Amino acid sequence: MIDPGIFLQLFWVFFVIGLFTFGGGYAMLSLIQTQVVSAHSWLTESAFTDIVAISQMTPGPVGINCATYVGYEVTRAAGASHIVGILGSMTATFAVVLPSFLIVLTIVRFYTKFKDNKMLEPVVASISGEKNKLPGAMVVDFVGKDLNNKECHLTDYVGKGKYVLVDFWASWCGPCRAEMPNVKACYEKYKDKGFEVVGISFDNDKAAWAKGVKDLGITWPQISDLKGWECAASDLYNIKGIPATVFFGPDGKVIKSGLRGEELGKTLAEYLDK
Repeated sequence: MIDPGIFLQLFWVFFVIGLFTFGGGYAMLSLIQTQVVSAHSWLTESAFTDIVAISQMTPGPVGINCATYVGYEVTRAAGASHIVGILGSMTATFAVVLPSFLIVLTIVRFYTKFKDNKMLEPVVASISGEKNKLPGAMVVDFVGKDLNNKECHLTDYVGKGKYVLVDFWASWCGPCRAEMPNVKACYEKYKDKGFEVVGISFDNDKAAWAKGVKDLGITWPQISDLKGWECAASDLYNIKGIPATVFFGPDGKVIKSGLRGEELGKTLAEYLDK
């Protein structure tokens, strides 16, 4: 008969791994290796390397994959049947996932209970903004003015039957200016195929904004409330750094966010080269 202590040992070791790695991410490979190879000799160096390699080809994090494999092998090595081996596998896997579940549950309960607290308003705003960038989220309107001082809505362009890239930028932003030739090239390539770009500027000086548009040769619509980092769009889409982008489909729903460089061209080709 197998010693029940093996199950307790498996549970504790993998609970600690899960606690410190939040499910067993690659950032904590050394901790996992120390526990399962050095401290308990549950895996050889070669077997551990194999598990890491397998984890790169499967959806499961390395900690979960290790727990599943080690739990089964340890109990089987102790003379248990295949059924008991599966129970060992389930014990270790449950242990490594449990801390993540408890942490997330605590955060959710805390957020639900205190989300109306004034002190948490920045956190709630950030969460809301992130939700607005998730694939499938419907466009949230932003109101500003164009360079002719005409009031404009983001929804004047998004959700009107075109693919729209919303480009958050500013004339003073070096990385934004460096990325602009790439955005321009994509715009020129796809503007006649149902593609539009809308710039939302985080400038607070209209003259600088206008000069930036002219110097960079930007020809697509521009909107700003000239409030710099206090721009309302910053909270609406939780924009904490620029350049930043959100790519919307013809129905006004988010497809992807954070598109830059080669990834922007590849994504546009995926949807517009048809």
